[in-house]
Amino acid sequence: MGFTGIPLDIATVLVGSIALGIGIDYSIHFISGFNAHLKENGDAEKAIEKTLLSSGKAIIINVTSVAAGFLVLLFSQLVPLQNFGLLVAISMFGSGLGSLTLLPVILILANRKRKIIAN
Repeated sequence: MGFTGIPLDIATVLVGSIALGIGIDYSIHFISGFNAHLKENGDAEKAIEKTLLSSGKAIIINVTSVAAGFLVLLFSQLVPLQNFGLLVAISMFGSGLGSLTLLPVILILANRKRKIIAN
């Protein structure tokens, strides 16, 4: 926000809590799907693949639809609302991208570490 010149106001301060909630929601959704698929077959890579095909689709649909709804605020005549809509949409895309790219890697590494400790 500082680089783009967006000032801190009531609308932009709310973005932090919304972004945190969105990120946690996507993470919980992905992790619960991963745990369910991991219990089925015991292979972390296959569980990630199945989770991406099921929960990943839901996350992508959620990101696209809700971000598009917030991007409508760009047509507002109130600049704080424009900033709010843009920032929430950007944070949704970032959270969705992180949960579909970084989170699977973290889960695979954590599962490998757990197997090494168990052996």
